[in-house]
Amino acid sequence: KQATEINVSYKGISDLTGVEYFTALQALNCGANSLTTLDVRQNTALQELHCYDNNLTELDLSQNTKLQVLFCESNNLTKLDVSQNIELQKISCFNNNLTELDVRQNTALDGLYCSYNNLTALDVRQNTALQELHCYNNNLTELDVSQNSELQTLYCDNNNLTKLDLSQNTALQWLNCYNNNLTELDLSQDTALQTLSCGNNNLTELDLRQNTALQTLSCDNNNLTELDLSQNTALQALYCDENNLTALDLSQNTALQELHCSNNNLTKLDLSQNTALQALYCDEN
Repeated sequence: KQATEINVSYKGISDLTGVEYFTALQALNCGANSLTTLDVRQNTALQELHCYDNNLTELDLSQNTKLQVLFCESNNLTKLDVSQNIELQKISCFNNNLTELDVRQNTALDGLYCSYNNLTALDVRQNTALQELHCYNNNLTELDVSQNSELQTLYCDNNNLTKLDLSQNTALQWLNCYNNNLTELDLSQDTALQTLSCGNNNLTELDLRQNTALQTLSCDNNNLTELDLSQNTALQALYCDENNLTALDLSQNTALQELHCSNNNLTKLDLSQNTALQALYCDEN
């Protein structure tokens, strides 16, 4: 009986010649080695491939039509063709040298992790089952997530986005859009949001009245002149440094444990209701 699983991760291997003879192979983990090539064209039964943290410059998956899970992060890939892998549910290809990534055929995808590449565009409109999207540290100027109503986690920080429409993402719980060029951010439909990081943008206002589940808010380095947190009673951590706030009412935020409000224009700060507070940074006001 032929092996269906092989795990040779962290073995210092530089050559995996012979793996093509394991035609019944369903799961292959050869991660964290020194592979420069990997030929899995004969492994047509493969459902899971973990080849992360190697020195691969190319990866031919055209014959692996049953592939469901692909972890090929931390290699030297300049392109990745997954057009034949329509059963893919998870793709982790972060920390490569990809300039484009076409996932339009991968409609079963629920997790996509493509951060730390050189992507200038990313079309996820066909990926309606997507729940997690990590595309931070790329060169994206736009990102359309209007068709991704199942999305729970979106990390799109460190790009060049000028707008971000989240009106259809009502399941969103974690959002990081830090360090983009956003001038506005409408979160009125994202009532499940628990963690928000939107610092280092050009926001002049931020309406969080509908985000009553919010526990962590980071909105530092913007141009906010006011911040209404009266409805955010679950808030535990607040980072609002480097804005233009003249007042900050935290009387309703009794669960607050950490507060960073340095470098604003605050003249007073009443923390008499914040008995759970453990860390306070309010210098340069």
